[in-house]
Amino acid sequence: MSIYQPELNHRFLASFVLLGLVPDPLSFKFASITGLGYQLQTRSIHEGGHNASNRVLPQRSTTSNLVFERGVMIPTPMSVGVQLILSEFLTSITYFDITIMLLGESGMPQSIWMASDALPVRMQYGALDANSGQPLINSFEFSCRSIEWLGVKL
Repeated sequence: MSIYQPELNHRFLASFVLLGLVPDPLSFKFASITGLGYQLQTRSIHEGGHNASNRVLPQRSTTSNLVFERGVMIPTPMSVGVQLILSEFLTSITYFDITIMLLGESGMPQSIWMASDALPVRMQYGALDANSGQPLINSFEFSCRSIEWLGVKL
């Protein structure tokens, strides 16, 4: 595949490190990951004497919340940590570092994002529906201090 062709987005992994020390060897496969992005917040200034236009000034850059979805499975270090932080307000284990890798056809990383100081802000289970026959989905949402894009395809 040429370096000028975009990668397919269905091969990816995520890895979680709690407190910068403890990696989670079980939480790496997810059905979807959303929120890899930035937004520039702006402020409009009305100039005196010319009311037809505004100046737009940048204020700050923010990241979107990362949302990870997968089927409900056995408890993992990441899911137990998120549960303790959200239900018990256990502030001694607050932040995760998250690495997200987009994989190529050969399984090698093509793009990598690093999310620093990711704070769990939501954990939610999908609807229990006896008629659907679908897996129960568990979603985890993190608010990150920063998300850095570390590379492109080689």
